[in-house]
Amino acid sequence: MKIIMEKPSYLKDVISTVSGLVQECIIEFKKDGIHIISMDLANVCMIITHILDSTFQKYESNDEKICINMQTLKDVIRKASEKDMVIIELGEKLKITLKAKTTREFNIALINVDEDKPVKIPNVDYDVKLSMKSLELDDAIDAVGLVSEAVKIESKGNKLILWSDECPNDVKVTINELKVEKQIDCFANFSINYM
Repeated sequence: MKIIMEKPSYLKDVISTVSGLVQECIIEFKKDGIHIISMDLANVCMIITHILDSTFQKYESNDEKICINMQTLKDVIRKASEKDMVIIELGEKLKITLKAKTTREFNIALINVDEDKPVKIPNVDYDVKLSMKSLELDDAIDAVGLVSEAVKIESKGNKLILWSDECPNDVKVTINELKVEKQIDCFANFSINYM
């Protein structure tokens, strides 16, 4: 397996997001790209990610599967600057090379994969399916996070409303520009940590 990425910002964002939710993760390097399916320790949050092979300048894989400590992977990938080329290779360890004016090589230990407990994607029929710019959702969550550790989310008509009314502060953010595929009026509470 050999993967080369010339601009690592997208990979850094994905790894940072996943590592914020799970400690260990199974990563599959399939022919069509990198697949990550994992659950957090509390079995509350499922991560399903697919990075297409076309994202990389070079992508060669023979359907390898590894389990790795995500904090260690995040720490290594975070060291990559925008001028670095990231080279990922698999042997007894996951070898990550960051190459620009200097070359830094990291060999990350792999964790034994428990094949008896695969994470499966449940078949869920959601009441609401919306599309929006991720930056708008991020900004709304950040605004609520300034005054609360929990966010209330309501789907109402063609709007998504995020708010908190914890004493003594409150906040309300309405996202108006949505693409609505499926919608009924509904309401849910979430911890900011899972957002």
